[in-house]
Amino acid sequence: MNHNDAKQDRASLRGNERIDESAGEIAQAQRIATASQIAQAQRIATDGEIEKAKQMASGTFWDYLGGRIVSVDGRRCVAELEIKSHHLNIFGMVHGGVYSSLLDSVMGVVVMASRPGQGAVTTNLNVHFTAPLSQGRVRVEADIVHAASRTITAEGRVLDENGTLCAFGTGTFRIVGDKLQPR
Repeated sequence: MNHNDAKQDRASLRGNERIDESAGEIAQAQRIATASQIAQAQRIATDGEIEKAKQMASGTFWDYLGGRIVSVDGRRCVAELEIKSHHLNIFGMVHGGVYSSLLDSVMGVVVMASRPGQGAVTTNLNVHFTAPLSQGRVRVEADIVHAASRTITAEGRVLDENGTLCAFGTGTFRIVGDKLQPR
């Protein structure tokens, strides 16, 4: 190796160190941004905000479904549904579409609660059905598991009155800013 080659290798190594240093700074900035988003998302919703959500849901599919939001903040949403005959499939079990709708809706509420004043749309919904149910009340819980600047991922669970897991799922939501606002 001649002198010029050695100089180029050292310069290349210093360039890689700068790249590594920049990558480390970017990772640190992402951790800070995520911590900031989580801190913002931990704001507790007031009774007035829950009431506003109920008013916005009036006359919508959520209203027809019969769900009731129990609590919501920027990290978690809990809702309930009393099983009625129109929730059942032809086999007398809660229809998978009901579970899917509950999970999508409750995960969507927690996502929008985490970004006040911004709209969100579902880009991916994945649901697993784990136990049949034909009567009683279900509890739906949704939590944010990851938040980036333009997308948020949530996970949700549907539990029966005994705490048995009936369905669970994940949803990814795209933040659309103020372009899409609830009616």
